[in-house]
Amino acid sequence: PKVMERGEVGWAGGGSGPAFFIALADHPEWGRGHTVFADVVDEDMQVVERIVKLPARTGTGKIPITNLVQPVKISLQPP
Repeated sequence: PKVMERGEVGWAGGGSGPAFFIALADHPEWGRGHTVFADVVDEDMQVVERIVKLPARTGTGKIPITNLVQPVKISLQPP
């Protein structure tokens, strides 16, 4: 099975959770359980790491989902 790798953006469809997530580490235990549709380029992973350090709360469901306390505005610019 494919290993979901750090920086890959995966679809988290179903349920009431987020529509996508970014893997912060390699996850061989996930196998092919998620559709990967994008990658965060290496130089932008520092932005992801900064976002991860912001205040967040984790829900108590079958799958614990962590959401930021305050939304973060992100604007994308073409290369």
